[in-house]
Amino acid sequence: MPFFSIVTPTYNRANLLVETIKSVLDQTYKDFELIIVDDGSPDHTKQAVEPFLSDRIKYFYQPNKRQGAARNLGIINASGEFITFLDHDDLWSPLFLETYYKFIQGKPDTQWVHGPFFWFNENYYWKGNAYPVEGWIWKLLLKGNLINTLTIAVRRKLLENIKFDESPLIWPSEDWEFNFRLSIASPCYFQPLPLLYMRNHITRTSSTTQLVQMEKAYFFALDKMIQNPFMHDKPAHLKSAALSHGHLFIAENAYGRNLQGQLIKHTINAVTNYPFILFTSRWLSLFIKIFIPAFLRNKLRNLKQQHLAKENRDSLTNSRLPSALEHL
Repeated sequence: MPFFSIVTPTYNRANLLVETIKSVLDQTYKDFELIIVDDGSPDHTKQAVEPFLSDRIKYFYQPNKRQGAARNLGIINASGEFITFLDHDDLWSPLFLETYYKFIQGKPDTQWVHGPFFWFNENYYWKGNAYPVEGWIWKLLLKGNLINTLTIAVRRKLLENIKFDESPLIWPSEDWEFNFRLSIASPCYFQPLPLLYMRNHITRTSSTTQLVQMEKAYFFALDKMIQNPFMHDKPAHLKSAALSHGHLFIAENAYGRNLQGQLIKHTINAVTNYPFILFTSRWLSLFIKIFIPAFLRNKLRNLKQQHLAKENRDSLTNSRLPSALEHL
């Protein structure tokens, strides 16, 4: 039995998937299996994967059911002590598994652990928003998905009764609701070294999802979380605050898409649901952004990315880049 099972769902990304597989094969820690689940790809995914197949790199095919179902098929077929998730367009530092293995050995009570990450494009990479939260974090997750599922290593035994919701109504918020159920089942740890590199391209799900679909999925997931039996005796203000933060999440995404009307609407709705949100830095930041002209927004985002990229070049000393990014 390997220590790690890596679950990689894929759909129509044969060329990028090859880079992802190579970043797994470059790992300094070798006690793993890689489970690739093809979610009904019409391209040449199977042919691209075949040269890599072995006793520890396995390929499964299913008709298209979206990412949650593909991950669940991977979980069911996993045999490792811990399960990790790596998407078909992302990369790992060669030290990813070694670092997580050493962390878990140092904290043998670990049920699940998460960490920070980088974004990257063809020009540079920069640190993503990560939250170093530990313990019983379910209250924090009611305010939004603070955990990047692709940085998680979770004990397989914990996933015997926890799987991703496969409903089409919850996509693309199934990660958040999955993380919430993890958080009410067990406390978590945070390991501080960023070792995941997420590709920031226009065809990424989070980039192409229409705001209306994102809104429906977010509040579908939040309603499921609030209706969880665990929440039945919890204070009503937690639920009101959760709804308010949901509107702030949609407002933030409206700002990123230059949808001024939606930005204003959801910033106001946040206050309607929970007036105390007025006194949070998150609400104040969005209120200020209402007055930033649309033509300045992309420029500000690009300047921020370039600044973070420079910080990475100046300070990153404890990690190694994936081989596909060594030219950056």
